[in-house]
Amino acid sequence: MPGTRPILHILLLLVVLSPQSVSFGQEPQTKMEKFSAGLVTVPSGYKTERVIGPDFDVDYVIPEGAKLNETDVMLGIYTGSFPSFSPPTKGVKTEEGHFGGKRFKWHLWETTADGKTGYHREALVKLEGGQWVWHIFVKAPDKQRMEELMGILRSYRAE
Repeated sequence: MPGTRPILHILLLLVVLSPQSVSFGQEPQTKMEKFSAGLVTVPSGYKTERVIGPDFDVDYVIPEGAKLNETDVMLGIYTGSFPSFSPPTKGVKTEEGHFGGKRFKWHLWETTADGKTGYHREALVKLEGGQWVWHIFVKAPDKQRMEELMGILRSYRAE
């Protein structure tokens, strides 16, 4: 039918450029959060919480609406002198990492409980000038969530 091709192109453009698929000039919502260790960029869908102890701080990133002690999705950074870090004795892999200009070794392992797999990464990063340590820990129910949390960690900037 003559003249239908331009109409089809216009309809296709309307679908492709609909508000559901394109946000002109808008970035995904993120916010810069101050941790004891420095600054991290937290995307929408996540929130931060801080636990302050007598000689340490622990900063967490967890999903919006989640409760700290009940979530299987978490990024945490402990800043203090006496971290509680003991990876399992079996099934742990290691890989090189870096955070805050420091090199360290990640400890990676998987757990299975009630038919669910959990992915874990933990590391200790010793700080100069004393006994201060960062204990970085990440847990997620799948590799995609783990990568999201690692992206948040990679956004770290010293203050």
